Amino acid sequence: MKQASMTRVFVASTVAAAVLAACGGGGDSGPALVAGTDVPVSATVDYQAATDFIKSIVAAGGSETNEPLVVGDVTLATSETADFDPSI
Repeated sequence: MKQASMTRVFVASTVAAAVLAACGGGGDSGPALVAGTDVPVSATVDYQAATDFIKSIVAAGGSETNEPLVVGDVTLATSETADFDPSI
């Protein structure tokens, strides 16, 4: 009787652990954003990250029904030496 009870506890514990592991435990919520905006912090300090951010906006397309992008007073990173990216 005790053996069956211990087996149930073991199986229940194993199943619970598997379910919790499958959840992902919070996962990746994306890049850190500048407070109060939709702009990634990396886009304010790295030219390539700023370019990638703009490309993602262009790729998403625009629509009158989309939520507006909150940019606040953010200044994107620039570069004096990087070549112009014609894809944006």
